[in-house]
Amino acid sequence: ASRPLKRGEKFTGYIQNIRDDGKIDVAMHRNTHDKLDDTAQLILQALQTHDGFLALTDKSSPDAIFDALHISKGLFKKSIGTLYKKKYIQLQADGIHLNTDVDIPVQQAPKKQPRSIVKRAIPKNVWGNK
Repeated sequence: ASRPLKRGEKFTGYIQNIRDDGKIDVAMHRNTHDKLDDTAQLILQALQTHDGFLALTDKSSPDAIFDALHISKGLFKKSIGTLYKKKYIQLQADGIHLNTDVDIPVQQAPKKQPRSIVKRAIPKNVWGNK
């Protein structure tokens, strides 16, 4: 979820692009596919923690979803769709139920990938005088 930033605020960001004028495009989240996988795992963990049930549906308010899972409603709905297609969950009127008839594979800890370092000359006037 995008939101306004405050001057001096610190957060983990992901460099999307270094432009020719030296400015950097930064995203607050990784690419959508990776984020979707992470969010699906988060929902599965929440279901397992709460005895296989979450009282959230696609009709739940964005605030209720954010309060429960700390994700946006859009990301929630996409992740729920992914889990539903894999038959890991059952969608009912009262909320989401973990499907006990399907073996859910245990998620391995993601392997750390080496960071690629992009060296590009950034004009000095972009950063201002120090």
